Amino acid sequence: MRKTLILMFACMCLAFSANAQRNSGRLSLGVGLLYRNGMDVTFSYEHEMNYRHAWEFFANGYLQWAECGSCGHICPESFWRNYRTYGFGVAYKPCVIRGRNHYGNLRIGASAGSDTKKFLGGLHFGYEHNYVLRSGWTLYWQAKSDLMIKGADLCSPWCETTDKIREKMKQNIFRKVSRFVPVLVAAVAVTGCDAHIDVPDTAVRPGHVLCEDGTALSYTEYQQSGKKAVAVVFDTRQHEGAEGNGYAVYLWDITPQAFADSLGIAQGTSADLAAHDGNANTFALYETKETASPMAEAVFDLWCYGQSAYVPSVAQMRLLYTIRETVNPVIEQCGGDPLPLTDGDCWYWTSTEVAEQETAKAWLYSMGSGAIQETPKTQAHKVRPIITINR
Repeated sequence: MRKTLILMFACMCLAFSANAQRNSGRLSLGVGLLYRNGMDVTFSYEHEMNYRHAWEFFANGYLQWAECGSCGHICPESFWRNYRTYGFGVAYKPCVIRGRNHYGNLRIGASAGSDTKKFLGGLHFGYEHNYVLRSGWTLYWQAKSDLMIKGADLCSPWCETTDKIREKMKQNIFRKVSRFVPVLVAAVAVTGCDAHIDVPDTAVRPGHVLCEDGTALSYTEYQQSGKKAVAVVFDTRQHEGAEGNGYAVYLWDITPQAFADSLGIAQGTSADLAAHDGNANTFALYETKETASPMAEAVFDLWCYGQSAYVPSVAQMRLLYTIRETVNPVIEQCGGDPLPLTDGDCWYWTSTEVAEQETAKAWLYSMGSGAIQETPKTQAHKVRPIITINR
């Protein structure tokens, strides 16, 4: 079995996408010229998952033309029938770089096909970097290399003539020469295009971006708006006894602060583990005159952004915990601090006190495990404010 390394060169691709959001699919068609005398066509479907990781399923065709031995020119016969391959494969594309408006993925895959006579297997390696533009466009460049492995003849392994063998030796020499050609693929992806007119969807959903002016937009709409993001929506249900139409989590952590600067004083907050009362609790902490709450004061300072941020209750932190993996990619795209997914540095203050120990302890919540822990109020821990959505 002969191994031949092919480094593909300079394809200009146009990708058509049905949706640019997470857990979505994108169809793309790429056509390009390769070094040398080669043309490549790739049709692929890409399924994007959380954190911009993706799977790509593709079909590829390759054509190499040459001068005709009879006429001395490139004729239809020498163009279309000189050498052809096709293959079908899959590639995993883990995201290794994420920024507000750009991200980069490795591309690791394998394929199987034929050159119409022999089996052709392939290993594919590369890197792709995407830039998210306005109006749903994505600009990306790609570098890739393909290791092609020839196998047994699929059609007639025992019927090759000497001329055919010589011709294939020429083709293999060509492929060896081309192994050092660098790869650069520039592509433009069109996102969110359909052949019909849709009624605008104005519903607020988890993963939407809450802006400074109080509007909640999808990430694509937010990019086009030029507005300033302050939080990401994580719940849109109406809960019994709670005001508003859901909650959004603030983009950034507040540095560790104490729940209270002294013990032994009732601060008027709730000890109900099932209540969505973080807003009322935070106001009670701020209003208590006998002792100060550095945590509540730090959160109240956020009100300069035009939103009433507060320290969530245990029940509200539980809502956030269940959907943290969904909102984290949007938080990162907006330049915020992702919520911890592991046990390291994962504890946050809630605004819920410990029943029958209200003057001394309150509950911490672990974003790594969903556990709660009663803790003396004078200890300093991180705070992740949330905001009530009122529509």
